[in-house]
Amino acid sequence: FGSSFITKTIMDSVDLVEGYSFWTFSDLFEEGGLPNREFHSGFGLMTLHGIPKANYRAYQLLNRLGDQKYEACYRNGTVDGYAIRKDATHSLQVLLVNHNSLEHPISEETVTVRIEGLTGKETAQIIRIDENHGNAYGYWKTMGEPEYMTREQLCALEGASAIRAEAISLETCETGASFDVTLPPMGVALVTIYR
Repeated sequence: FGSSFITKTIMDSVDLVEGYSFWTFSDLFEEGGLPNREFHSGFGLMTLHGIPKANYRAYQLLNRLGDQKYEACYRNGTVDGYAIRKDATHSLQVLLVNHNSLEHPISEETVTVRIEGLTGKETAQIIRIDENHGNAYGYWKTMGEPEYMTREQLCALEGASAIRAEAISLETCETGASFDVTLPPMGVALVTIYR
C-alpha cells in the first residue's frame, strides 16, 4: 500500500529536499501498450480512466499540511507521528502513519495523542487513507475486479477514492486534551485541530 510509504518518506525528507515528484501521473503510459483493466499494477497516480489511486490521495493529504513541522516526532514500532502547525487556518495537525518500511510484522495500532494547552473545546477532524478510506482499488476488488468498466462503476470508484473529513472528539485531560486513532496496517491518518 504505497500511500503510507509515500507519506512516511516525504515527511522524513522534509528538511532534505526542496520538492517531490512521482514517476508518472497517469496509467496511460507508452511502455507496455495501453492497459484495458482499471487496476493493472500501473505506475501512475491515476488509473486508465482518471480515478485517483491511494498514492494520489497521499499527495493530496500532504498538500493540506501547514508549513511549520515540529521537530519532535512520535516513533513506536511501525507507527510514526508528525506534528505540524498551520497558521493559515489557526490549526494544529497530527499526521500518523502505520508503515513497515523494513518488512517487519505489522498490525492494527491504536495511538493516544495528548496535547498540552488545549481546552477540549476545540474542534477536530480526521482524514484517513487505508483499505477502506480513499482507496478505489479496494472497492474495485469488491466489485469483482471488472475488466471493462461502466460509467456507473467509474462513478462509484471515484466516490470510493475520495478522502473525506470526519469529526473526531477530543477528551479533556489534566493539562490539555487527547484523542485516540486506530491505524490499520499501512494506514495514514491526518487529524486537524482547530482552535
